[in-house]
Amino acid sequence: PLPPLPTQRDVDDGGIDVPVPDGWFAAPVPDLGFGVALPDGWEATVLADEVLDGIRTSTPAVPGFLEAAHAAQQSGAVFYAAGADEEDRVTDLKVRAAPEAGVEDAAGLADYARALAADAGLDEPEVEEVDADRPTVRSRFTVQATDEDGAPVEVTGTETLVLGPRGVVWSLIVTSEDAAAVDDLGARIVDSFTPADAPPDTATPDTTGSPGTTAG
Repeated sequence: PLPPLPTQRDVDDGGIDVPVPDGWFAAPVPDLGFGVALPDGWEATVLADEVLDGIRTSTPAVPGFLEAAHAAQQSGAVFYAAGADEEDRVTDLKVRAAPEAGVEDAAGLADYARALAADAGLDEPEVEEVDADRPTVRSRFTVQATDEDGAPVEVTGTETLVLGPRGVVWSLIVTSEDAAAVDDLGARIVDSFTPADAPPDTATPDTTGSPGTTAG
């Protein structure tokens, strides 16, 4: 199993007070400047080289977790979490941070979301502004992928951009083979996202010494 990532109950959470729905657990990561709540049964890891090396021989319960975590790191994510339903359909979360994006408001976030979609080779998405405490926008996308047997599968996802303190743009990408899970779990995960009042100053959040992994 993956070693536990500290939660609000047993470590200094860095002042990050994550709202936690019933049956979920908090995963504050003050070294990265945010916290998020995840459903019980999910597993998560900070995407630092030393952390991924440390869990290389672990046996996560979520199918394909280690491979997906490495792929998320290669895509620029700093945090990865995932859970599986009774049919082994995986829903996952990737968190990225852009401290110097030059975004100042929701309109800038929407433009930034379209630019990210274009860079990813996606059709121009419909970007909606989300009613939230901080400027937030969300786009939805669908991509074609293959399962472990090579069969084609349709993966649904949302990318939510949040403008945090000091102008940091946080990206939360939730994907799943189950579109309903994206709408349900994904929305609640994003609602729980809590940026620190004083996030790391570095261009890429420093993951050195960050808590490693967790299993809810």
